[in-house]
Amino acid sequence: MEVYSGLQTCVIEGIEALSNKFQNIFLSIKKKQYDVLDHRKPEFDRDYDEYQKYLFDLEVGSLFLCHSLLGKRAGRAIYSARVNFFLF
Repeated sequence: MEVYSGLQTCVIEGIEALSNKFQNIFLSIKKKQYDVLDHRKPEFDRDYDEYQKYLFDLEVGSLFLCHSLLGKRAGRAIYSARVNFFLF
């Protein structure tokens, strides 16, 4: 949650759509109330799985935005840095 909360104050062109998407996800989860002691209701598990999927989609969207703004060179540099990080 803290990772994506900074999207609201970001002034990068095109980030508004990602910020709005995060706000919608956050508000939909926040308004639901769960009984954590009632393990027979699978609502939380289902909603949590959906929440994880939405966050993954949001992360992919942010990577596409970075790639489109910074170009292919930046994409290759990010990929190279990740490969080097995992090799060492």
